[in-house]
Amino acid sequence: MDFLPEGGEDAADQEDEVVKPGRTLTICEARAHALKSGTEKLVAAMTDRLMALVGRTGVSG
Repeated sequence: MDFLPEGGEDAADQEDEVVKPGRTLTICEARAHALKSGTEKLVAAMTDRLMALVGRTGVSG
């Protein structure tokens, strides 16, 4: 997840976190903040699930 500051914003920042790592399923979260005149505002939030299929029967690629 990449964000650019919108017009009038001083800066943008993002923080990412692996909430629960696992062998097959990994849960991640990300939050994006915009900074304007010294005030930080949450502008986006994401929760994602990543699944590893390496070495699975019937899966190629």
